[in-house]
Amino acid sequence: MATVRIPSLKALHALEATARHRSLTKAPDELNVTVAAVSRQLKTLERDFGVRLFRRRGGELQVAGLLEAGLEDLRTGFEQVILGVKKMRKYGTHRPLTIAVEPSFATTWLLRRLPQFSDAHPDINVRLETSLRVVDLTRKRDIDLGIRYGGWRPSATHARRSALAHAVA
Repeated sequence: MATVRIPSLKALHALEATARHRSLTKAPDELNVTVAAVSRQLKTLERDFGVRLFRRRGGELQVAGLLEAGLEDLRTGFEQVILGVKKMRKYGTHRPLTIAVEPSFATTWLLRRLPQFSDAHPDINVRLETSLRVVDLTRKRDIDLGIRYGGWRPSATHARRSALAHAVA
């Protein structure tokens, strides 16, 4: 497959929004940028493609033939990007807070206090992973924090009073 030089995605996004709204004032509002920023992006694309992308007819922008050829594909592509970002954000907000803890500490102290924490932070789901083994948090990426009771302190960790401790203290 031949390599195709792809213009700036920011410029292509400005192009797609301008074409969809057929307006140089509505597209910048959607993209949270200035009219001048969108105009610069469009001029860059016009230089890149070697043609004018829009023509003015009355108060409306008309899409040039070159743009018409790829506009639907651009729109579909940006819809897919938006869907992917939404999924990632949803995962990030619904992913549970995973705590590695010794079973005895979980049963004698932590489990009794979790309802208070849940009441104070209803948007945070807590998942406990109980084990007698110490978890290396630098390698075990699915665990957010480890709680150990006592004076044990390996060199690769640090201690800090957490939001959980504040909520239940």
